[in-house]
Amino acid sequence: MAWQSGAVERLRGFPSPDVLLRMLMLHVARGYSLRETVVRAKLANWTDISDVALLKRLHREMLALQLERLQLIDTQIAKLNNLIAQAMKPHQEAVMRLAEVPGLGGGFGTADNRGSRRRSQYIFPGGRSHACWRPRCW
Repeated sequence: MAWQSGAVERLRGFPSPDVLLRMLMLHVARGYSLRETVVRAKLANWTDISDVALLKRLHREMLALQLERLQLIDTQIAKLNNLIAQAMKPHQEAVMRLAEVPGLGGGFGTADNRGSRRRSQYIFPGGRSHACWRPRCW
């Protein structure tokens, strides 16, 4: 199953995905150091790798997981932007008028532009506008 799902592409120093999983569980679940994990694996005749090799493998796997998460988030952002665009279609004329308002700009209504401005970028003419610097307070 590890091969089919793509979780394991090559084992390099590990005889099977089971051994890799056991070593990860020793390190993460039991809280053993990398060195202690490697020593226990050698004593159990699982594998003969160094703690540095295990560290590199763990880093590679963690980076791969993070990249998968980022790709998922990018996909979700694209879907949300499409949903927002579809929901805003009936109100396109009002959106175009709002886009002309200084401070809102052309990115009005998209999820990736809301709240992305720094406080120093807002210009207050005075009066009641000093009460709140966040866009949703206007």
